Amino acid sequence: MAASRDYDHNNTNGYSSSSSNEDEYAGYPFDFLETDFQCIICTMVIRGFTELPCGHAACKFCIEKWEKQKVACCECQESYDKTKKQESRYNDRKIKHERQARCKQHEQGCTWQGSIADYKDQHRKRCGFRNVRCRLCNQKVDHQEKEGHKLTCTHRLVNCTTCGAQYSFINKKKHEDEECKLPCDYYQYGCHE
Repeated sequence: MAASRDYDHNNTNGYSSSSSNEDEYAGYPFDFLETDFQCIICTMVIRGFTELPCGHAACKFCIEKWEKQKVACCECQESYDKTKKQESRYNDRKIKHERQARCKQHEQGCTWQGSIADYKDQHRKRCGFRNVRCRLCNQKVDHQEKEGHKLTCTHRLVNCTTCGAQYSFINKKKHEDEECKLPCDYYQYGCHE
């Protein structure tokens, strides 16, 4: 049975893309239309295609990490010489440019399908379903909902209708109770008390 590893797969106008923390060493975290080229260790589609002498394949990073525990295939348990494993740039290109994958946000409703290369070069930054992080409250928000979030974010800046000062909406009560200075009724006549 294949061992598995846990990965956390979890920028503009005050928002940052939450996909920037993607582990660049693990397999590709995509839902592929074809299920070949699956890493025997992380069970994702292989990144850094490396074939073992027994014929099983995995991500280069996954194998290197696995070999720190045991120099045997985690699928069939066959021991091997580390120098006999082979990387395949041909299979890497095939996976990245030919295999069709769904957008990472397909469960949220995105219908895009294409290659990993197309996703990274074009679709990732344009997908309306991608998560962005509000830089004010640090909450994840769907890209298509960020304009609405700007209007309801608890950390948005608002102007006091009484004194004109600007404060974070979450601090409204504090501002009203402690900071807001009500002008004197005779302010319009020059009183500054």
